[in-house]
Amino acid sequence: MISSLTWWILAVSILIALIIMFISIIIVRFKISQIKNKYSNKNIIRKNVGELLWDLKEKSKNPLDDYSMEYSLNTCIRNKYKNFLIKGFIEIYEEETLKKIAKVKKVSKNYQFALINFNDKTINEIKKIYDNSSKKSLILIVNLKNKKTKKEIMSYLKLLKIRHEFQKIGQGIILIAK
Repeated sequence: MISSLTWWILAVSILIALIIMFISIIIVRFKISQIKNKYSNKNIIRKNVGELLWDLKEKSKNPLDDYSMEYSLNTCIRNKYKNFLIKGFIEIYEEETLKKIAKVKKVSKNYQFALINFNDKTINEIKKIYDNSSKKSLILIVNLKNKKTKKEIMSYLKLLKIRHEFQKIGQGIILIAK
């Protein structure tokens, strides 16, 4: 049998361990909430997130998916781009959304931001689009519907030694940075 002194020592040590555990949990949760608040406020770029030009989107036959459109808008606003280029089968919805929400204008040369809706013809134009963009510009290739086209573009960019990366947003986006 355990003596009463040993029993009290064990009981007090268990209580102390429980108190330390609860204090640690409270401190860790408080620190996590502080870090979340610190970084989540910086990621809010515009107050009307999710508000797009829905009437134009409904009229479009093949509009860009919402995630890719939001990504494009946030990229233009965050980087303070003033002009853009659109290539491929992109309709008026994407152009007008970028103009009205991101406050950028459409140009054909020296653009800071390019949005390319991928089709078989655009792979041959990527190098030309890259060469005509301004310094510190960004080119987004969207609507990558299958892995074969994604791999084809990625290997083509690697061959040209153009800096790029793939993001799984919507159907997938390839980012090309200059």
